[in-house]
Amino acid sequence: MSNIWRSVLRPVGMLRKGLKIDQPRRQLIGGFSYPAPRALDEIVKLDLLANESDERVAEIWTQFHADKEFNFAEVWSTSHFYNFMAAKKSAGRLFIYPVPRNGGHFILLSEVQESHVLFTYLEDYKRDPSGAKPYLVITFYKELKNRDMVLVRGDITPAALDGAESARLLGLLKDFYIEKTDCVADFNKGKFDFEKHINDLLPATK
Repeated sequence: MSNIWRSVLRPVGMLRKGLKIDQPRRQLIGGFSYPAPRALDEIVKLDLLANESDERVAEIWTQFHADKEFNFAEVWSTSHFYNFMAAKKSAGRLFIYPVPRNGGHFILLSEVQESHVLFTYLEDYKRDPSGAKPYLVITFYKELKNRDMVLVRGDITPAALDGAESARLLGLLKDFYIEKTDCVADFNKGKFDFEKHINDLLPATK
């Protein structure tokens, strides 16, 4: 890690590397436990970051998370973020995704909230929505939106998903909420062809 990264980023000991049994858990509405820092200044020193160019901020953010086993990062434009949130308001906050594994698959449910998206096992959510635990949490840090930047961080629950599965889920989330909002709306209105949706997504991943 370069000296500029060390000066801008908070000490690694303050960063959560994934949800673990012995970590403090921050409770969310609906019973989800939150594994990530809630504010950007818990991760970076905002006063120092303000001195960097947009390109350098994006580089620092993505490169820092690149070697983290249970984290990954992206940078969205402010307009992309607000288009995403507008789709959530119009189409609905819930959606489902198959995750292929070992010749089969399981289904995760996503819930879009104001500053984060949570993915949990569908069957757990059906049994007990208030007790379902997150497999993946996507956090949107909006503190730099005046620079047309929203920093995005993914926190993966160890043993639940791997990095490739988590990155695929974020890609699908963006695809459906930006490009295929009618499908999300149908799901939230109860007019959804479950089998077709699952079959449409699985072949491309085999």
